[in-house]
Amino acid sequence: MSDSLGAKFLIPLNTEEGLRNGSVQIIVNGVYFLSNTDQTDIQIDSDFHIEDSVVVIHNTSNGGSIDLNSDDLIGVYFQKEVS
Repeated sequence: MSDSLGAKFLIPLNTEEGLRNGSVQIIVNGVYFLSNTDQTDIQIDSDFHIEDSVVVIHNTSNGGSIDLNSDDLIGVYFQKEVS
């Protein structure tokens, strides 16, 4: 999926679950990318942010450090929380 800020990744969670703010890590081709301490903050000068069960990786035209390609190896690591 694509977003105006970059690529969107939907994390499959149950309806009562969400991504724990601050726990999400993104690795692309072996390189870790950074977010704000509050990962729900949509600051332009960070590599990604989270929205509910979606991770948005910011592209370079929106303050991120990478433009994803179809052959990139992407890892999304997180803790989930129950609401």
